Amino acid sequence: MKHLPLVAMCLVSACGGATTGHVTFHAPIEVEPYRAINELTPLDEVPLNGSAQYSGTIGFGSNDVNTIDDARVVGDMALDVDFRRDRVSGTSDRFVDRLTGERLTGALESDLRIYRDAEDTASDALAGFTDGILRRPNGRRVDVELDVFGDFYGTRGRRIAGTVEGEAKGLAVSPTDTVNGVFDVRR
Repeated sequence: MKHLPLVAMCLVSACGGATTGHVTFHAPIEVEPYRAINELTPLDEVPLNGSAQYSGTIGFGSNDVNTIDDARVVGDMALDVDFRRDRVSGTSDRFVDRLTGERLTGALESDLRIYRDAEDTASDALAGFTDGILRRPNGRRVDVELDVFGDFYGTRGRRIAGTVEGEAKGLAVSPTDTVNGVFDVRR
């Protein structure tokens, strides 16, 4: 126990404290909470200012689509988020029909809003739509209209993921053209 004060003094000295016997305390550094990329971000931790670009994947089909792997039609999705205005816009393109192997040309445009007043995890933090016209290689037109619902995940909302549902007329995925799907984008 005789050596304890000497060890403590060396530690304080190595940490930037004074060697005169006085200990200097610094205000604690506020550390941003870490959230796993699959952990829901509370809305009060989503940025209020600035913007961010997200990129990832969107997929849909006629069956219960719970993951991108379940989707018949898959494409690239890019979203631009304006946190100050609570607006999200973007484009989805480079679609592939995984059943036929065909590439679909064209793009879907997204228009979403951030809802900061969502009261619980059952409420979607983002909602809006994505729509547009895709074309098969033979020129056949596919009219897509999807409602989009999503949430922020990870530290400060580094990921946005959610579901889509609506119609893909001309895709022939179901007798009613009704589709559902998922999207997952990250910054």
